[in-house]
Formats: sequence, structure tokens, C-alpha cells
Amino acid sequence: MTKAVIRALLVVVIPVALLVLAAPASAGQNILSWKDNSTTETTFYIVRKLGPCSGTASWYFRAQVGAGVTTYTDTGLVVGQTYCYKVRAVSLSGVSPYSNEAQGTAKISLTTCGLQRLVLSDGTVVYKWVCV
Repeated sequence: MTKAVIRALLVVVIPVALLVLAAPASAGQNILSWKDNSTTETTFYIVRKLGPCSGTASWYFRAQVGAGVTTYTDTGLVVGQTYCYKVRAVSLSGVSPYSNEAQGTAKISLTTCGLQRLVLSDGTVVYKWVCV
């Protein structure tokens, strides 16, 4: 009697690590971007801590974005405060290692406002508040 041996091969594809960059955007925002090195992720988890990446503050979950998304804008930040971020890919098979850490400091708006004096063709002087 011949015995058949059946072997199953289970392939678990864990997403690979990511590279993350952080940059200040407009007032009170930081923009994260990363390279999606995985083809199997279902989502990305973004975690953040207050202060520079070299600091010892605790990490907190900040956001979740969908598969294939490679940017996230963190809003409502305190101007002048530095934030540190890292991202990981999640798939049905597991999670990737966290990305590198990247930091950004929320900037103040550089809009300048002032009073502008306009003289109309009939000689009328008009003052207008202008922001650029």
C-alpha cells in the first residue's frame, strides 16, 4: 500500500519596514510621508510622542490610514512644539517593524498683515487691511 504525503506550505507575508519623513506644513501642522515597501498591507498605524525623537516621552497612537496611503497631515498641533513620529504597516498576517523615527516642529503662520493705502483715480484715499 502506498502512502501519499501531503505537505502544505503556509506563506506568511509580513509587511516590510518603512522609511518616514516629517516636515512642518502650515501653522499647527506636520506632514508625514513614507515609502510603501509592502504590497500586502491593509492599513498603516501612526504613533507620535511629544518632544524630539531622542526624548523619553511615551508613544501614543495618533492615526490609522488605509492601504496604499503614503502621507498623513497631523493637525491641531501646538506652534513651536516638536513631535516625533513612526509608522508601521499592518496586514492580515501581522505587522511590520516600526519605521525610523522622524520629527517635525509645528510652525507659526508666516502671513503678514498690514494697512495698505490706496489712492483712487478721483483722488479718494482708501485704506485696506491686506494679508500676504
